[in-house]
Amino acid sequence: MKLKSIVSVFILLVTMCAFALPAGAASPVHGSVVADEHHAPRWEQTQWFVRLNNGVIERRLWSNTFGRWITDWQPVNP
Repeated sequence: MKLKSIVSVFILLVTMCAFALPAGAASPVHGSVVADEHHAPRWEQTQWFVRLNNGVIERRLWSNTFGRWITDWQPVNP
């Protein structure tokens, strides 16, 4: 009788693990960032570029995330 109950508990545990593991493996990883047309990242990463144009210091904002200019050249006020 004792061996039968041990085998039953073992089968129950194996069955529970078989159903529990795929659900945990399918869950998304927290903090992952996917950048494409359909999934935008939470924070856009940008970078300022500075140039000297005819004695005027100008800046322009570049999007590292999307690979495009965000602003036009703007004069920098000293």
